[in-house]
Amino acid sequence: MVRFKLQNINMSSMSQINQEPTLFCRTDNTFHLKKSAELELNGPGSYDFLTFFGSLSTCKWAEYTIADNYHVHIELSGDGCSIIPTYVDAFSRQPVEIPDAKLTVSASDSWTAVDYEYPKQNGVVANSFIIVSAGNVRVRNAFYYSILPENSIHDVELALVTTTFRKESYILSNIQLVKHHIIESNELLAKHFHMHVIDNGRTLSDCVESCDGVSIHSNPNVGGAGGFARGMIEAMRQSKKATHVLLMDDDVSISPESILRTFNLLSIVKDEFSEAFISGAMMTLEEPSIKWEDTGFMTFDGLCHQIKPVMSMCSVANIVQNEIFAPADNIPAFSDTKQRYAAWWYCCIPTAVICKKGLPLPIFVRYDDVEYGLRCHPRFMTMNGICVWHSAFQFRYNSAVERYQTTRNGFLAQMISGVALQSDFLLQMHRTLCLELKKYNYDDAELILDGFEDFLKGPDFILQPVAEDCFMRANKNKEKMIPFSDLSAELEQYGIDINTVTPDDVFIDYPRTLAQRIVDYLTVNGQRFNFGYTQQTKHELIDASGGSYQGGKLHRAGVLVAIDVYNKKGAIRKKNSMRYKQIWKRYKRDIRQYRREKTALQSAYSSIKEKITSLEFWLNYLNLD
Repeated sequence: MVRFKLQNINMSSMSQINQEPTLFCRTDNTFHLKKSAELELNGPGSYDFLTFFGSLSTCKWAEYTIADNYHVHIELSGDGCSIIPTYVDAFSRQPVEIPDAKLTVSASDSWTAVDYEYPKQNGVVANSFIIVSAGNVRVRNAFYYSILPENSIHDVELALVTTTFRKESYILSNIQLVKHHIIESNELLAKHFHMHVIDNGRTLSDCVESCDGVSIHSNPNVGGAGGFARGMIEAMRQSKKATHVLLMDDDVSISPESILRTFNLLSIVKDEFSEAFISGAMMTLEEPSIKWEDTGFMTFDGLCHQIKPVMSMCSVANIVQNEIFAPADNIPAFSDTKQRYAAWWYCCIPTAVICKKGLPLPIFVRYDDVEYGLRCHPRFMTMNGICVWHSAFQFRYNSAVERYQTTRNGFLAQMISGVALQSDFLLQMHRTLCLELKKYNYDDAELILDGFEDFLKGPDFILQPVAEDCFMRANKNKEKMIPFSDLSAELEQYGIDINTVTPDDVFIDYPRTLAQRIVDYLTVNGQRFNFGYTQQTKHELIDASGGSYQGGKLHRAGVLVAIDVYNKKGAIRKKNSMRYKQIWKRYKRDIRQYRREKTALQSAYSSIKEKITSLEFWLNYLNLD
């Protein structure tokens, strides 16, 4: 039998924990995380570790792994203290103390080791402990573990793959974190880990070189899909072939402890989860305690949506809810939640699955992770404390992605791989086109049709290395958002002083009567036919985000000022009925073509699935053969 570590009680100082300390510890006093991986408790006080990073998700370790006993190890020195083991169940809002389990540690300048085995209890979601200190206490080398047969531990080789395009500020920091906290650590993972950085921008060679444990691969700019395909290939042909590939975005802030927990979970995973994906949560960089998503699904409407609600992980109730939440996919109204996927900001995939299911589609960005997750249809493993921090979506909206790439790639994924069959991408395209036209955003409306028409060209088009050119064209043709400083002079002619505009001025909407709504709908805000509808001098400030529709402000307006509040940019849109009619005529023509050729397109696209996801295809596509 061996003592197998499950997870550390993370002692590393991260900026996210500095901003949101209750992700790590809740206390009525203060604590300090030192660079020496020690924790100073500035007592006297009470320190509760039933937190997102400090607790043991007992229910998940029991569900996914062979572990059936759970212990905590803590080393302490300084003034005396008590350790109170705790647990939470599905109904807990605060930690519950385990009866008669209190441990007393005497004051000492030397280190005292304490071990405790949690009792087996039905319904436990997570375990942890509270330290009640009489004064100042230091803590080090604290972790949860299980006693297991030595021959029950799997051989795991974990390859971390990150694709980057000229985002050195993120990627260099993450490489240093990996080197210091993983490669140079005393963890078992250190000997069974390799990081592959796929440099689509071909700029990293001037900043960092490959070294033990980290390889930099210069790559054509083939987007996330091509970069991750290259990473999968490199992981499977490294000296010790990877058993698992951990895909991770480049513009994230990582937690090395999350990677360690991933490795440890894989090392003792049950057979029924041997081909499951581990999906790490996306926490938001701007508000580090907010968990946005750990798995998503494709809705009936053809939209991506998170399975679980957005939560603050500082709350004990949410720590519990995040582990026990289950989608109601057995109810017909929610059956689309079966169309689940794991986003590639943090997704660990067994190489056995890659060998069976193939490599990603060459679709550059957007829906590459969605298609792959739906194609593989795996089980998913998620756990508190396995995550990355990523900018929230509203800070990085790009219409070239959300209008061109999303439109094209949704149809491609559905027809090539036969995925998301419950989703109506045609209806979603229609709704999105109408939305942009109602807001006079003609440039982005045309991007939607550009994406649809490229799909209508058939598989010969996507089989060629055209993805970068298509994306660059979309970026060139999208609506141009201008910094406030450059927009202010033009706004003055409408009597708008951008320096006095507030977010409330942008996000507010005006009520409309039923008659006004009907007129707006029938005339498409005065673009289909006018009859004196438009007040040419009326101008309004609206939210520039893609999904926003402020019908009250649009009513009879001739000019719209679209404001991107989060990035301090804007664009002036003027109603143009002639351009509306041209775009709508183009749309109707495209729909007629789609209906004529739908059966032939389905047959042609489905016939290339094996080819376009094969190793041979990708070696040629990436110029590696």
